[in-house]
Amino acid sequence: MKTNKHMKYLTIVIPFLTFCNSCTKKHIAPTQPAEPAMLYFNLNNKVVKPHQNSVNVDVNADGRKDLFFSVWLIGDPIAQQDKWAYVVSSDLYTLLPINEQEEVPVMNSYTLIPKNSFSGYDWWGASAVMLVQKVISIDRPDYWEGHWLQATKKYLPFQVVVNTKPYAGWIELSVDTANEQIILHRGAVCAQPNITIKAGL
Repeated sequence: MKTNKHMKYLTIVIPFLTFCNSCTKKHIAPTQPAEPAMLYFNLNNKVVKPHQNSVNVDVNADGRKDLFFSVWLIGDPIAQQDKWAYVVSSDLYTLLPINEQEEVPVMNSYTLIPKNSFSGYDWWGASAVMLVQKVISIDRPDYWEGHWLQATKKYLPFQVVVNTKPYAGWIELSVDTANEQIILHRGAVCAQPNITIKAGL
């Protein structure tokens, strides 16, 4: 009789334990979303400085120049100043994010480059924006000013529009006031349109 009772007990307990074990949730580590595919290009530390031709960049290798880095000499007779303005320009199909102060953002690596307007910046094509400038005055020592003044390997965001679709990208550059130049290091553009990307990745 004891054996029968023991067997009866096991026939109840074992299925119950099996059922409970099958209901136990397994912890699965969340997978990180894959970064979007990027097309990278090396700018070979090209230098932008006065008295030389602009550096023109074809960001998506389609044979058309999209961004132009140059230095403009601007005279201001009223203030009795001359200014060497280091400017980035874009064509009609290449957009730069510009705020009300006519600045483009200085981005760190991993900063999101959104598809739409962000933090007071709106996307504009056919633009020209001063990054930094050297001010030469009659009555005071020369000095530098501009939103990008302290930039070392920072990221300039852009969008290139192909068939009405924007492809986000960035240019890595440094400002070297000691040698009166901007250095263009490298760049990238997303392989897919309408994607938010991270600067530097």
